[in-house]
Amino acid sequence: MKYLIYFNKFEINPEKLKFKLGKIIEFSSEKAIVETKLDDLLKLDEVDKIIELKTDFKPFSFVELKKDALKYIKQKNYFIKTDFISKIPISAKSLYKHINPYLKHEGFIVNEDYDELLHIEILKVEGKPFYRIGVSSKNMYEKQNAIKTMFNNYIVILEEPELLYELQDFLRVCWIFKLPLHILTKDKSKMEHMLISAIKEVKGVSQSALEIKTIAKLPEDCIKIGFTKHSMKNESDLQRIIKTDKKIALIFGNDKYGLSQQIRDELDFSIHLGPTSEKPFRGSQALSYVLGIMQ
Repeated sequence: MKYLIYFNKFEINPEKLKFKLGKIIEFSSEKAIVETKLDDLLKLDEVDKIIELKTDFKPFSFVELKKDALKYIKQKNYFIKTDFISKIPISAKSLYKHINPYLKHEGFIVNEDYDELLHIEILKVEGKPFYRIGVSSKNMYEKQNAIKTMFNNYIVILEEPELLYELQDFLRVCWIFKLPLHILTKDKSKMEHMLISAIKEVKGVSQSALEIKTIAKLPEDCIKIGFTKHSMKNESDLQRIIKTDKKIALIFGNDKYGLSQQIRDELDFSIHLGPTSEKPFRGSQALSYVLGIMQ
């Protein structure tokens, strides 16, 4: 197979890397085209992204580009990435506007959490645009071999975060583990403004792809588990409590005050985490620790 590969941005010995890559068709400091086995590329730390090339460069045409996209995309959920090697009077947005409706008509769905990625390169030769198409999977494009999480019946609730970094840290963890994040607050307008700022700062998080919302009170249709240094129950109790098919809310206070007395009174269970009460976890650290226990 012929692959387009992008290298990680750390110091690389080109000669040693070339020896590892096998048959090299093109090579630069940033990327290469090689003919080799996929498994061999996946093992290389120097390789960041892998795309299986489906076409060589061909004269640009929206009609032909759409046909090629339909021909080579095999998975229902897809996403498009573009690489403009040369500047041309065609934008990535214009490519999306032509391709996405065409594929939608055939039953395909644009999804940032894609099963297959369509990679389009644009190059100008003697003043004329050319394009090349490749496809990739998450495992190839993001070099992922992640474990599957088992948190479908969980939601995370954060009570009245005061600082932007608190919200950002929770967003990162919930995004990684695909957990709904509910912000418990008495000031919805203020908190939604804070959410917008936090999402802008956290790379990769999309509010449309992750359930994020503000709530005024705790939900009633779930087991409510809060985390506080004042509880006598610990991790062993938590592991016993979560052995259920019922929906579970993991509830955390802000880093300054922890859970309010009102919320502690509404909990079904409260859990103390860690070996000491003198230096308790920050909220996002506690969430990460809890998820590790439950996995």
